[in-house]
Amino acid sequence: MTAQSPLHTQPGQKEKQKLAEQIAAEGLNCPRVGVVDDAGKDDRGTMIRIHCRSLNGSASWDVRGIAAKGAAGLRFEAW
Repeated sequence: MTAQSPLHTQPGQKEKQKLAEQIAAEGLNCPRVGVVDDAGKDDRGTMIRIHCRSLNGSASWDVRGIAAKGAAGLRFEAW
């Protein structure tokens, strides 16, 4: 597994909103999308780590986005 580092190009506000909606559609919570890191690859596909924050900013957690080979879009899971 490679070290995690911020993606060269961070998603803009519209992309962050879309990510938050996609994450919510999978039953996870990420009201505020923060920095997105490159999280390497494994047998499931290429991964990103999405730093999430609560609406009031008091809590933070991470969600994993997985781009599986042959799949349309990302799949999300709790980090």
